[in-house]
Amino acid sequence: MTPKAAWISLLLLAIVFYLFSLSGFSRLEHIIGQYYLVAVDTKSDLSIYYKTDEGDYVGRIPNTIIEYGFNDSFLIAKTEDYNNEIHYYIIERAKDFDLAHEENFLTGPLTENEFVKNWKDKQKIKMKTAN
Repeated sequence: MTPKAAWISLLLLAIVFYLFSLSGFSRLEHIIGQYYLVAVDTKSDLSIYYKTDEGDYVGRIPNTIIEYGFNDSFLIAKTEDYNNEIHYYIIERAKDFDLAHEENFLTGPLTENEFVKNWKDKQKIKMKTAN
């Protein structure tokens, strides 16, 4: 291989690595509307993000998402934190937008008892496993 061909191959390889690194996510999966399951470092470290009109991703529900579900009004996520505690978060979709403050659209963290007592039977949202 000539030095010029080697240089061009190296440049092309660098461009390919650069393009793959642009997303920065090890997992990016559309849920509904502007909401995505995102794993930044490892595929199992899932959070829910909102994709803005500018194309940026803004965190909405912290990791690790183990189940999620939605209907026309709400997005619900079951999470497990680093202490193996289970929590639920509920996004009221109609109140969420690019610059919304989470106190206006997000309920949680809720314990499993709080979620079952106040939300589960009222919303009847079927949950899906996140992995």
